[in-house]
Amino acid sequence: MNYLNEEDRELFYKIHRRLLLFTNQTAKLGLPCKKPEDFIDLDNEGLSKVCQIRDHLFTHVELVDQFVEKNPFELSKDELELARGWELAVSGNFYMFRHLKKHTVFLHEGDDFAYGVIGISEPLEDYVPKYALPLLIKTAILPFKGVIIYDVIFQSYSITFGGGIKRSLTDTYNKSKARYGITTTLAEEDATALSNQEDEDKRMIEFYLQNQRNIEEYAGEAWQLAKKNKANMRCYNIALGKFYARSMKKLMKSQEITGLHVAMFRDCVVGVAKTPKEMEKLCKQNVPDKVEDLYSFKV
Repeated sequence: MNYLNEEDRELFYKIHRRLLLFTNQTAKLGLPCKKPEDFIDLDNEGLSKVCQIRDHLFTHVELVDQFVEKNPFELSKDELELARGWELAVSGNFYMFRHLKKHTVFLHEGDDFAYGVIGISEPLEDYVPKYALPLLIKTAILPFKGVIIYDVIFQSYSITFGGGIKRSLTDTYNKSKARYGITTTLAEEDATALSNQEDEDKRMIEFYLQNQRNIEEYAGEAWQLAKKNKANMRCYNIALGKFYARSMKKLMKSQEITGLHVAMFRDCVVGVAKTPKEMEKLCKQNVPDKVEDLYSFKV
């Protein structure tokens, strides 16, 4: 589900409102709230003040630790552990970029991760329709029971994006997805650990060579990664073969050449046979040193 169930939603509100109240009182921020329920049904001025409290909290995350240590509202151990996780919150400006089935993708201005964020009481798509994306917002995203949520309120900017910015955001999203995948948790180990370098190189090479536009823009980057080691070069050769295989397959079909298995090394056809076994034998004879670098397809 791409938003919290009722039980988890009430639990989130319980902790969140108490943390806001603690922050307001500790930092003397001036919002006239004396109990957690005072954060319900605020007017525009009150909501603006809550945003100031939120911004102060997540630029002074030591307040989260103080809240947990003092436990002024006598929360349970499990509730305190959920609150403690908010030390890993990411705050600031985000581009609400794309609605997916399981979450909405947020791109943060301050890093190169794509975050999969779910709604609180409804899917974010019900609140911000697809046609309104991308939308620049200011908010904080928080870990909560193995998912990422936002802290109830976000401020949106009335900015219309042109094609150049949209293409740039799409490139950022695609690069992040290739390098890290979509980040759907903010566990401490996930926030600091990088992917295995070999796996990351492979994903980036495949991204750089996945279509004509990327090849034109990132050919140099792909080649630099390919030269690092044999595994990267093999990935490079196969990815290029896969790219050129699309046009070759289309050409062969247009000429009614079907029922064959084709092997390619980069943009070169190096073998054609009727069965995979015959193809393997042929390639071992013709290009024995490149057998593991070939991309094969059936037409």
